[in-house]
Amino acid sequence: MLILLPPSESKSVPAQGLDPSLSFEELAPVRAKVMKALIRMSSGDPAHASKALGLGRTQLDQLALNAGLGSARCGTAIELYSGVVYESLGAHTLTAKQRARLNEHTVISSALLGLVRPLDAIPAYRLSAGSKVSGLPSLPSLWREPVGRIIAESSGPILDLRSHAYASLAPIPRDVVECAIAVRVLQEQDGKRTVVSHFNKAAKGALVRALVKRGAMPGTTAKLLQHLTTLGYKWELQERPGSPALLDIITHYTPGKVSTPRR
Repeated sequence: MLILLPPSESKSVPAQGLDPSLSFEELAPVRAKVMKALIRMSSGDPAHASKALGLGRTQLDQLALNAGLGSARCGTAIELYSGVVYESLGAHTLTAKQRARLNEHTVISSALLGLVRPLDAIPAYRLSAGSKVSGLPSLPSLWREPVGRIIAESSGPILDLRSHAYASLAPIPRDVVECAIAVRVLQEQDGKRTVVSHFNKAAKGALVRALVKRGAMPGTTAKLLQHLTTLGYKWELQERPGSPALLDIITHYTPGKVSTPRR
């Protein structure tokens, strides 16, 4: 089984520096090209770089972060990414065995690095899927093929929890699209269902946590769906020929919290 996670815009600066350590050596040439161009752009005209990266006036410190990528200290990806998905996943409270299982079955999409494993050591950076980097073609045109090859080599179901922007960065290849499931989290209230960003992210993090804590990852889509039912999830699956199936996780509205199971 392969779980595809988005990164987060918010990142923690590592308290203790680790040496860089990245999975997927085949991505090294594109990584080097993107990092070099990002460092160069972030070290130049701040107005241009801020616009290209979608930064506001109070976020200029992100340019210095990017400019120093060549010598930046690193931390594990699962602890460096600090957004809602990762808060809900709560990797720091998992056992060593559970963290190893998470690392084996999960990859995180990155506009800078293509794909990383949760326990890879990476630097903090600012680069989104929709950013424009001077001197480079679009990020999807750089990452689509090499990342797609890695995804295509996976076995078992592919659970795609990425946002639309990161799914567009490297879409599921045709060869494995029938094994892939895109996840959407819906909140149900008074018979109406809506997508709410914060709860959508939190529920996805909780889902990964529940699967990791349950034990052996399911090897087929049928077993994955059985796992969800056993874990107490309400779900609906919609087949989409030529595209990943769409899995709706149904939550019920409770002010201030997510009503999906947390294990």
